Amino acid sequence: MENLKIENVTKEYRESALLDNVTFDLEKGKVYGLLGKNGAGKTTLLKIIVKLIPMDNYKGRVKILDSEKKISALI
Repeated sequence: MENLKIENVTKEYRESALLDNVTFDLEKGKVYGLLGKNGAGKTTLLKIIVKLIPMDNYKGRVKILDSEKKISALI
C-alpha cells in the first residue's frame, strides 16, 4: 500500500520545465533515494513533497494518504 502519491507534478522556472509530469507512489516503511544529474529537479521535487514550495507554484498533486503522518527529507 502506498503512503505518498505524486501525480503529474510539473514545475516550470523561466519557461523551462524543471519537472515534467512526474508520477510515482511510495510505500510506507521503505526508504527511497532520488538519483540524477545536477539540475534534474531532485531538490525541487523534495521541496514540493515537504511543502517548502507552495501548491500554487506547481501543477499536479502530492497526496499523503495517512493524514496523521508527516513527511520529512534531508535535502
